[in-house]
Amino acid sequence: MKVVVELPEGLLEHPQDASREIVLELALSAFARGRISRHTLREQIGLDRWSLDTLLAERGLKPSFTLAEAEADVATLTRVLS
Repeated sequence: MKVVVELPEGLLEHPQDASREIVLELALSAFARGRISRHTLREQIGLDRWSLDTLLAERGLKPSFTLAEAEADVATLTRVLS
């Protein structure tokens, strides 16, 4: 989806990265409100699991973990370790 928004000067820390910064903030907000899963958040902002955990900690957000994500991790570990 493409959206055009006019932003006040100084609102963004790095104006050249406006699109990425806005997507990051919207995705974090959606995650904090329970609208998207941790997995979806990772996909939206392009971070690995550990980088996401660090970002969530920096923002004071708990890295909630769904049962499906836990089961996927167990399946991956079982496959890798067997």
